[in-house]
Amino acid sequence: GTVGHFDGLDAIGESSYVAACVKAHVEGETLPKEALGQLDQIALRVLGHVDDASRLQDVVLGLQDAVGVFDPCGRSLLLPGLEPSDFIEDLLCKDGWGFA
Repeated sequence: GTVGHFDGLDAIGESSYVAACVKAHVEGETLPKEALGQLDQIALRVLGHVDDASRLQDVVLGLQDAVGVFDPCGRSLLLPGLEPSDFIEDLLCKDGWGFA
């Protein structure tokens, strides 16, 4: 689809958990169907951090809920996001990432 506008970027920018918010595409730019499943389909990258892995789920889901990417007619361009069930308790420790 064609990017009409972004919503929630102010809220993202104000979050103490966000290190950077980068638009990979701008308003008016059309994302080709060939981009499906590729990095080129990403319209916005939000890079962040948490001090405690137990906060990760709340932070990620909160930021995800705050952002919107819409086409010129106001239809959402977002693919389905993460759900609470996608987070496994202590996933980082169980998978050997070494975070405690």
